Amino acid sequence: MNVSILNREKSYDGLYKKLVVALPILFLIPHFEAAFALLLGIIVGNIPALNKHVPRTITASSLLKYSVVLMGFGMHLAPMIQVSQEGFIFTAITITTALVLGKVLGKLLGIDKQLGFLISCGTSICGGSAIAAAASATNAKTQNISIALGVIFLLNSIALLIFPPIGHLLNMSQTQFGYFSALAIHDTTSVVGACSTYGDQALQMGTMLKCARALWIVPLTLGIVFMHKNPSTTEDGKKRKTGWPYFILFFIGAILLVELCPQWQGTFDHLYWGGKKMMLYAIFLTGLGINKGLIQHEGTKPIWMGVGLWVVLIGVSLYITLNFVQ
Repeated sequence: MNVSILNREKSYDGLYKKLVVALPILFLIPHFEAAFALLLGIIVGNIPALNKHVPRTITASSLLKYSVVLMGFGMHLAPMIQVSQEGFIFTAITITTALVLGKVLGKLLGIDKQLGFLISCGTSICGGSAIAAAASATNAKTQNISIALGVIFLLNSIALLIFPPIGHLLNMSQTQFGYFSALAIHDTTSVVGACSTYGDQALQMGTMLKCARALWIVPLTLGIVFMHKNPSTTEDGKKRKTGWPYFILFFIGAILLVELCPQWQGTFDHLYWGGKKMMLYAIFLTGLGINKGLIQHEGTKPIWMGVGLWVVLIGVSLYITLNFVQ
């Protein structure tokens, strides 16, 4: 190959690397929304010349959890307790609906029983964390875990784009949108992303209710262990780590620290701001994984099951939000 061509390609490669490294600067721009970060991630993820230069030292899932913890410094304990109490019955209704309907849809579509259960758990409670916990309790196959996570991952990405417009179309208040997102979106981190584009009050309400909802992982996992009585081991006999959402405990710890040390409010405000910006980069990393391979692995039945469950959950959540939340 001609030396000049090699030099030109090397020059372009260096330019691509600088471009990717500079991308996080965009997230510091005021009003740069989560949807933009997601679309940017999808674009970069589907351009190999750019995608290969994205740092892989930390995963989107980990970074999203860290951002939720930091945003705990912008919350206050009394409102969180009130939101948890008020939303208990609504949360119970949506979780029960998703689990029961998931079993029916899985059977109708002829989906593997274990896979259908994992998708139902991810839809009903808090996405990837619930799937990880349920997988540990049921000794789930690695392939089923991957497919379930892929389905939930895809729908979470869509939620970031469509939920804010739905809220504006229906003239939802900040409180209503927080409730709606917390009840209808799978992952806590995606609730944070959607609510952050709607407003600070929606962000606080949605995050508090969703984190309270995620605590349902505890009774769910205990119930699964009791029913299945399977050891938490992988297919090769090694012990599987339980997917407990520890970040929720740190989130609560951050809220408690705000209550105990009001003199540090200035520092807490900066940490909260940093969490919001970190969340944008995490959503950008999330977008990198959206490609055709995600929906071609095992056919479309698992996706149709996830979509069917989600549509019903959105409908139930909308009814609850518009009729019972001010």
